[in-house]
Amino acid sequence: MGSRRPLGDLDAALAAFREASALIRASLRFGKKGTHHLALRAMLAGYLGNAARVAGYADAAYAASQSVRQPNEARARERLHGLLHEEFSADEVLRLLAEGAKMSEDQACRLALDNAVDEWPSLSVNVNGDVRSEKRPHPR
Repeated sequence: MGSRRPLGDLDAALAAFREASALIRASLRFGKKGTHHLALRAMLAGYLGNAARVAGYADAAYAASQSVRQPNEARARERLHGLLHEEFSADEVLRLLAEGAKMSEDQACRLALDNAVDEWPSLSVNVNGDVRSEKRPHPR
């Protein structure tokens, strides 16, 4: 970790997030830190529903802590929400955000960091908390 990657290298960004996730979760807990950036990365990689759900989790975490986003976090959220509204109807965005708001920290972290899982058809997490998804290409 710590090496610079070319801008737009989504696979390298995911690898760096995965590498750092254990440290992040141990020191800060996953919470709201960086979640909009992770959601934006998922969106740009084509995991649209995952991105919306992680954003819903992040919004709920910020609301629960009554925290103010840092400028870079606010920009990531704004860009992400703009892209979500380009891809989904307003009702669908609200539904996906609401599903994300119901997720646990662990579920949001796994959904944000694992490209092997795709969209949840709906928020029907099984007993193991497994997450499924489908990838849709997003025009970068």
